[in-house]
Amino acid sequence: MSLTLQRQHQIWHLYHDQIGLALRPSDFLDLLVSVENPHLTLSPRPEDKPVWREGEPINFSVQSKSAGFVSLVNVYEDGKVVVMVANRAITANQPITLLADDLETNTLNGQTSRDLYVALHSPTPLDWSRYSILGERLEQEERAYQFHELIERLDTRVFTTRLLTTQGGMKNGMTAGSRPE
Repeated sequence: MSLTLQRQHQIWHLYHDQIGLALRPSDFLDLLVSVENPHLTLSPRPEDKPVWREGEPINFSVQSKSAGFVSLVNVYEDGKVVVMVANRAITANQPITLLADDLETNTLNGQTSRDLYVALHSPTPLDWSRYSILGERLEQEERAYQFHELIERLDTRVFTTRLLTTQGGMKNGMTAGSRPE
């Protein structure tokens, strides 16, 4: 059975052939899951931390069984996608640290949130020009909701994901990689 995810009229829908089902926000959140891959690992540092607090720096360790390029993408719980690291060279079986204290965890409206961090490996650099990039102003229009496009990319790439929870606090911001009020 073939299913596709689409966003129409500000609502996520799951389709099979011509039949669509509108997803409630809680249903969409159920799509965000951690996926392990023996060929590519993604570990937040410290790894054993169950919940991050808003404003805490976060680092990731990535290791691949093959050389190439790795990118790190953040999927917000509403389906917005931000490219955090694009096309960083990686050597086989050599762990690298991404974002070493450059990224702080943030939430939407100070509420506890869940973010899906996706690491993708590719033998050649990927084109991320259609996506919001960390540090740029985060689009608030429909074009920022690109989770369905990211899923299509995952179909042909080695990837792994980590679902992390951030507890709300006092930080606010409007750049990609942080959350709007």
